[in-house]
Amino acid sequence: EEISRVTRETVGAIRSGKLCSEDVDYSFLSRCCYTRGSDPELLIRTSGERRLSDFMIWQSRFTFFRFIPVLWPELTIWHLVWCILDYQSAGPILSRQRTEIINQATPTLSSLQRQKHYIDELDKKNEEILKSWLIKK
Repeated sequence: EEISRVTRETVGAIRSGKLCSEDVDYSFLSRCCYTRGSDPELLIRTSGERRLSDFMIWQSRFTFFRFIPVLWPELTIWHLVWCILDYQSAGPILSRQRTEIINQATPTLSSLQRQKHYIDELDKKNEEILKSWLIKK
């Protein structure tokens, strides 16, 4: 749902002239997602399941996954420490890959201004949606 929404809204912004197609890159699309570009570095999936169920697919591109066979209530600090130590061995490689992808394109100043203006509008729209949702509850 999230990627479809980001795509529809971005295409609409290009068609309306708010954005140019050159403004759209990995970094911009990430900032349009619910996490606003704060992608997880480590994702721990308990219960031994080896799937994400479409959970944060875009944001997990450079995430280190650790699938552990214990159920959530049985998770101990030692499981967490093991996952963190495992992540520390692979984290630098993933960080380097993420940096290389993000730095591939250097947007122009005008492109950055259009992106900022669009994302500010998107934030206001999302804030209004959240407020209306909270009022209904």
